[in-house]
Amino acid sequence: MNKKMKIIILILLIVFIFLRSPLSIFVLNDGIIKIMTNRPYAIHDHLPNELNLIVAKGQRVWKCGSFSVDPWIVYSVPNECFECYLDGNEFVNRLVYVSVLDEDSNPCNTSDVMNDIFEQIARLKHNFLKVRIYNLNDEYFVYIELNANWMTPCTLYYYNQSNRSLVKLCGFENRQILGIHVLLLEKLHSLK
Repeated sequence: MNKKMKIIILILLIVFIFLRSPLSIFVLNDGIIKIMTNRPYAIHDHLPNELNLIVAKGQRVWKCGSFSVDPWIVYSVPNECFECYLDGNEFVNRLVYVSVLDEDSNPCNTSDVMNDIFEQIARLKHNFLKVRIYNLNDEYFVYIELNANWMTPCTLYYYNQSNRSLVKLCGFENRQILGIHVLLLEKLHSLK
């Protein structure tokens, strides 16, 4: 091989590595949580039913390999807790009462943190189809499935206890959360 050809191959190799590396470097340095998802029913399209994702600040999401999930407590929120109505051109929610159910649909006691999470959820301008609250060692995540006719948009929020706010982590279509693993607790706490 002549010198010119070696230089071209070297340049192509460097470009290939450069184009691939920002993704992995960004994810490793900037990832906050990993989430394991699946779809509640199969759809025949190009997307896999099971999908593992890394979520970074700014609602950036990348695919990732398998991982171990953190232990959690899953709470379901009864639909009657919120009353949704149309005010002009936007949906408004009114908190009717605070109630959560465990995985066996038994009522559970709520804490002050849980009460505040409900108040934050009520401020969202959407019509809810399903609400789940995940407790991972007293770090709370909120999964909301919206009632949007033929689509099923879902959003995962983190409840920041220091500033008492819901922080949108990511959104996706027709997905359920099967597990969460917190990568960097400090970065999670810094979200606003």
